[in-house]
Amino acid sequence: MLKLKKLWRIISLFFYIGVLAYVIYYNVPIKTLLVLYISFFVITKIIFIGDTIGSIGIFSHIVNRNEEKANKYYKLAYKHNTTNFNVLASMSLIMLKEGQIEEAKKMYEELLRRPRLRTSYKKIFTANLGICYWKLGDLEKALEYYQCILDTEEFSNLLLSDDYTTLGYICLELGDFKNAEYYTDIALRLDDENVSAIDNMGQLYYRKEDFSEAKKYFEKACKIKPNTVDSNYWLGKIYKEEEKNSLAKTHFKNALDGNITALNTVTKEEIENELRMI
Repeated sequence: MLKLKKLWRIISLFFYIGVLAYVIYYNVPIKTLLVLYISFFVITKIIFIGDTIGSIGIFSHIVNRNEEKANKYYKLAYKHNTTNFNVLASMSLIMLKEGQIEEAKKMYEELLRRPRLRTSYKKIFTANLGICYWKLGDLEKALEYYQCILDTEEFSNLLLSDDYTTLGYICLELGDFKNAEYYTDIALRLDDENVSAIDNMGQLYYRKEDFSEAKKYFEKACKIKPNTVDSNYWLGKIYKEEEKNSLAKTHFKNALDGNITALNTVTKEEIENELRMI
């Protein structure tokens, strides 16, 4: 489809120039020119129907801020072989959040093969591909992708607090507490109110069984963002272990009220299960 698009651009250029020359040479009414241009425009939209549908999705996503509705258009556009960069980039992120990890992974791999890809997009897609491997359980591969981001000079000015936070969590999952703390500390220096980074620290101390220190970080995260999913869950766990069931219930319910996606470190089912067991 990308090859057809390139060919169609050339055809379009010759068509528009040719029609304009014809109208000028034969003194054809301007109305005829407009009819021909509009007809060609409509034909183009029909041939590339996937891109046309995708554009409606982008409009719904950006202007109406309706991700659910936009995603319906994205999926339909994908079925009709859209090659629109913005459609594929938006759709892949939604897939990642919805837990369609294999599909998101394939899409990020496809996007990274695009020629003349802007450096900022290359970094984002590489990071998200790393997240895909993390969610698929291949932590070593996820670490490899994030290490690639750190080692790539062109990404050096693009690294964000969230990048170091994710890298810190991957290290935490691998049991590498030293690097988990090191990268999370960098994340907090870049943004001391990054709730996910604060949660990382809480989980680090929780795994070290230093529950009082873990509680400080989880409480701080919940103060910044009352419905943060992960910190409310772990704080609920600590209160449950302390037999403070009322507080535990409150935090589990707060976690359920949050925006739970596949990018969280806990699932809705895990939270509901803890709530049922009180």
